[in-house]
Amino acid sequence: MKQQTSVDERFRENLARYGYKPCEVDVGDITFQAGQAESVHRWYRLTPSFAPAVVRFFVDQFGAGPSSLVFDPFAGRGTTVIECQKLGIPAVGFEINPLLAEVASRSLIWRPRRSKLFGRFCDEVDRRIRDARRLAVDDLLRRTGASLPDIHHVFRWWRPEV
Repeated sequence: MKQQTSVDERFRENLARYGYKPCEVDVGDITFQAGQAESVHRWYRLTPSFAPAVVRFFVDQFGAGPSSLVFDPFAGRGTTVIECQKLGIPAVGFEINPLLAEVASRSLIWRPRRSKLFGRFCDEVDRRIRDARRLAVDDLLRRTGASLPDIHHVFRWWRPEV
């Protein structure tokens, strides 16, 4: 009885036959979640997408630069094209889903200079939020001049489990 070859074994054989040397690469979290922490990529959440770090890895591997043209036939929300725009690399993406095509095209309407300014603004907002979270509610209200609405048990809405 002939032993059946596994898919993994056939894959490795094909890689070797065509001269590819597999290697394990760690670019961190490769899911959409990693992109949620990066400018532009976080504008629209699409779960079946990959992290910008994956694009940066392959741009580096293939030596893509300003004189290259990157083509993404399944653009989704535009991760590849967005990252290429951030890196100054010309890119073209195609997407069959009209909603995602619109999201991707809207995600490309920005200028790197302005995105740095916006990034600094977001960093400052994040810092202020972190600082505010360290304060007691009464102190925060006093500093900001804000007031709590007269709602029965208002704090139950901000419990972690809610």
